[in-house]
Amino acid sequence: MSDDARPPRESDHSRFDQADPSPPAGDGPWLELGEVLWLSLPIVITMLSYTAMHFVDTIMIGQYGAKELAAIGPASSFLFLIASLLMGTLSIVNTFVGQSEGRGRKQDAARYAWQGVYLGAIWGIIAIALRPLSGPIFEWTGHAPAIRPLEAGYFSFSLLRIPAIGFVFALSGFYQAIKRPVIPMLAALAGMALNIFLNYTFIFGAFGAPEMGIVGAAVGTVLGSYCQAVLMFAAFLSGPTHREYGSRTAFDFDLSKLWQTVRFGSPAGLTGLLQRASWTLFLVRIVGALGTDVLAAQNATLQILHLSVMPVLGLRIGIQAVVSQHIGAGEHDTAKRRGYHGLAAGTGFMVLMGVGFFLFRRQLIGVFSNEPEVIALGSIMLIFGAVFQAFEAVFILSWGALKGAGDTRFPMFVIVGTAWLFFIPLGYLFTRVIPWGVSGAWLAMTLYLAVAGLITFARFAGDAWRKIDIFEGETRSAD
Repeated sequence: MSDDARPPRESDHSRFDQADPSPPAGDGPWLELGEVLWLSLPIVITMLSYTAMHFVDTIMIGQYGAKELAAIGPASSFLFLIASLLMGTLSIVNTFVGQSEGRGRKQDAARYAWQGVYLGAIWGIIAIALRPLSGPIFEWTGHAPAIRPLEAGYFSFSLLRIPAIGFVFALSGFYQAIKRPVIPMLAALAGMALNIFLNYTFIFGAFGAPEMGIVGAAVGTVLGSYCQAVLMFAAFLSGPTHREYGSRTAFDFDLSKLWQTVRFGSPAGLTGLLQRASWTLFLVRIVGALGTDVLAAQNATLQILHLSVMPVLGLRIGIQAVVSQHIGAGEHDTAKRRGYHGLAAGTGFMVLMGVGFFLFRRQLIGVFSNEPEVIALGSIMLIFGAVFQAFEAVFILSWGALKGAGDTRFPMFVIVGTAWLFFIPLGYLFTRVIPWGVSGAWLAMTLYLAVAGLITFARFAGDAWRKIDIFEGETRSAD
């Protein structure tokens, strides 16, 4: 009987185990922190690859034209507004896979990954059907007529990327939860390399390709994302993964597991959607009304801030995976300690990055633009960014720890309360009623992140999440 034909056994030792050795285990602060960081490092590299991809994209677009630099930020915000519900919902795959692994139910881990793939495909089809609305959406923004067609063109083509995002999120959650994050890291690096090459090719019309400007950036990013998705899917169906998890035979459309994924994942998806929607409204209506130079400066500033945010987002996924596995094994106290260690590491990193952003703010903005007004405005924004770095880390990492426990509803209520009842009204007050301009807008953002971060941390520091059982009484028996 061939290896692929025989039933998978949980004792199989695959080549992937050799590529991803076990993390340091044991008690003590340093060993516990080591477990979190070992798992998170490849995820951080993965997230940094996304940052590098968009960072290079923005530099190329900035070199191509000032209008394009102003347009790519709002267009990207609308794209991720559409994708955020999917990405947030699929983030729960990490939790279900991790807790299934901790309970000794490896076959279920692959089944949950497959349900995530199906959700990604369904949402991708819906997103692509929205392409005809691209023009009306950017008419609504009220931006300068010269940049609206650029925004709509980038957004319309980028919607083709959504199915690939779904595949990548579902399968990355699987590999991160089983503590083999090197696999999605390698796929992400390959996708990043292809994206950068194709962006240069199609933005500027290099190597005989047509010069497509901002739409060329979308073409490169879409193709790079599908490259990553194909590599992830190939790894998931490979012999080693199938032998241990049964990935080729667990593809049935399981309504029970699909419903569990939607039930616990949709609050996380709504949280991401509501957060992204508030940010998009802030960007395109509150800040966007302040002028094209402000939009260009803000887009450059956000790319810089991503240098610190993306590693923390990677650490959040690592914390979620570690917390979920220990909870699945019934080790709630250990899960909480791991969460605290990750919070301390991530917050310290953000503080250090904030100091660097403050000290070198003008030089950093100057990488994207040599316009004096853009540099001056971006420098103001980076001062506020340096201040809110620590609060943002606390919010992001506490949210990840809560997701590892399956506590997805509470963060949704936090976002509704802080983003929509505090952040947006405050942003309007500090820019329209009190004409503080850019400083007022970013002061509102700073206060919002401080409040959201402290409330979310208080939730994890408490014990309410210990009572959540995402499997609703299922035993920890093996398949």
